[in-house]
Amino acid sequence: MRRKSINWTKARIFVAFVLLFLCFPFLFLRIIQLQLLKKDELSRLASKQHQSVITFTPKRGTIYDVKGNNLAVSIDVDSVCARPPEVKNPSQTARKLAKILNLDKRPLIKKLKTKKSFVWVKRKVTPKQTVRIRDSGLKGIHFVKESRRFYPHSHSAAHLIGFVGIDSKGLEGIEAKYDATLSGNTTRLILGKDAFGREIITEVPIPRKSPENYNLYLTIDTNIQYVVEMELKRAVEGQGARKGMAVVMDPTSGKILAMANCPSFNPHRFWDYPPETWRNRVVTDIFEPGSIFKVFLASAVLEEKVAKRHDIFFCENGSYILSGRTIRDVKKYGWLSLEHIIKYSSNIGAAKVAQRMGREKFYRYMREFGFGRKTGIDLLGEAKGIVRPPKTWSEVALGNIAFGQGVAVTSIQLITAISAIANGGNLLRPYVVDRIVDSKGKVVRQSHPIITRRVLSKETAQVMTSILRSIVEEGGTGTRAALPHYEVAGKTGTAQKVDSLVGGYYEDRFISSFVGYVPSNQPRLVILVVIDEPQGIPYGGRVAGPVFKNIAERSLQYLNIPPTGATTVAKASAKKTAWRPPKRTVQKVVARGEPSGRMPDLRGLSMRTALNRVRALELAVTVSGTGRVVDQRPRPGIIVEKGDACFLSFRPDS
Repeated sequence: MRRKSINWTKARIFVAFVLLFLCFPFLFLRIIQLQLLKKDELSRLASKQHQSVITFTPKRGTIYDVKGNNLAVSIDVDSVCARPPEVKNPSQTARKLAKILNLDKRPLIKKLKTKKSFVWVKRKVTPKQTVRIRDSGLKGIHFVKESRRFYPHSHSAAHLIGFVGIDSKGLEGIEAKYDATLSGNTTRLILGKDAFGREIITEVPIPRKSPENYNLYLTIDTNIQYVVEMELKRAVEGQGARKGMAVVMDPTSGKILAMANCPSFNPHRFWDYPPETWRNRVVTDIFEPGSIFKVFLASAVLEEKVAKRHDIFFCENGSYILSGRTIRDVKKYGWLSLEHIIKYSSNIGAAKVAQRMGREKFYRYMREFGFGRKTGIDLLGEAKGIVRPPKTWSEVALGNIAFGQGVAVTSIQLITAISAIANGGNLLRPYVVDRIVDSKGKVVRQSHPIITRRVLSKETAQVMTSILRSIVEEGGTGTRAALPHYEVAGKTGTAQKVDSLVGGYYEDRFISSFVGYVPSNQPRLVILVVIDEPQGIPYGGRVAGPVFKNIAERSLQYLNIPPTGATTVAKASAKKTAWRPPKRTVQKVVARGEPSGRMPDLRGLSMRTALNRVRALELAVTVSGTGRVVDQRPRPGIIVEKGDACFLSFRPDS
């Protein structure tokens, strides 16, 4: 019996040893897992069990305009907190705090009765509220300094600058785009926990190292921004419109000098406004540009030498059936040159020009001008617009796109594309942040003009500028945008709004626009004005043209840009002529120059022969009818000058 017992004991020991030996590798691997692989994770869990950390709002960098005026600054304010164990009478304390801070008393009582060592009462209170609380002498109520964002100009440039939340994190605009750059050092309060999980203050607030905050200098000029906002608001309210947008850009650099949306909002109380009001529609919203798009068609046609400036197209006397669809003009035009198609904004003429250009080439230039792709502006939420591939275009679609239907763009795309014509053919990347500097004023990043690509030759851009000047001259669609002491180049746009619910277009809802640059010979400013759903007569020249004029005039004076000469509209208004064309026609009046010659007798000549002779004199011709010349103005023998109006009446051979 004894020997058997000894053997059994040895067997058990042996088995235990074997089991331990076999388990040892697993224990070793577990030790490696806990001590090495999961070390950081377990440390964080342990810290959470023994500590809690309260982070305080960091102080953000300042945002300035181009001249150093404050646009967004951070100021120190008091936040109210409580140490519940120190509060003697939670109900009475909560009642007094609720009255001073406009809070609900019941949740506050619950906070003050908690077992926690630290609770927030209200963050970032006003100085008056701080004084009243201090004077109340409430036990257990304390103050912590935090940073609060302040916008000195309130509503001004609100969509561009954006705003921050209660934790000082950028939520919209520049504040959000450059949040990491503007954010500064944070402060934290470490609270220890005892064995029962109750919080105890073990440290005073200490700074925690984080990347240095930087200051931003924008390209925006506060004075021009103010002018743009005032004029835009006056137009939107005066026209009973839904909303409006306006942008001012330096065409030689891509700098945005002003960017406005109407209606605006107050970034100090952004929560009082619906979220859609915060959106910077200049970069986020797309719309059909209407007749402004004819500018890019004409530019492409001239660049590709598909047609010349004075080549003529028959505009069907105001009604043109294309693949079963009718395209109409506001006025009945007969033969018009390419220049006059743009000047008088003929939809029929544009459709015929596009047919000659062809889908593929037109599409290529649309893309070259930046439509259907983002400009790359340093703002959040930029849309790329809508440009369908040419293989999907029907004949009707090609005609519609020629005058800005069936394509959607953003305001920033539109002004960037026009700037390419103004500066001689280079498409630039627009930007709003000029430079980033550190707390000592050292520049850490400087923005420079970036040429995306060359779109047009300098020669084509100059011809287009000349054509766009004619639009603000008498007879053009943009005379209300003319300036008395500066030459203006520009284009009007009037587009029916798309009915996205049932398809097609609204009969009574329009987007009216005007874009132009001044002085036209050496452009300093490109200005775009877009008015959404104006009431009454919706034409872009009538609605948006005067806004352009007021912005341009006041901005040029502010920038001390010397006058370049009176516009031809101003000269024409003082000039008296012996003959004026009938009301149904249009005429072109330009600055008086050297005599071009005497008006020949064109009566009895064919249309081709008559137009060739008039073209040689460089007259602005309007025709009526077909066949041979039966009447003409001016009369034969009259001395004419380049640009003078000429009316020819034709009748078929009998």
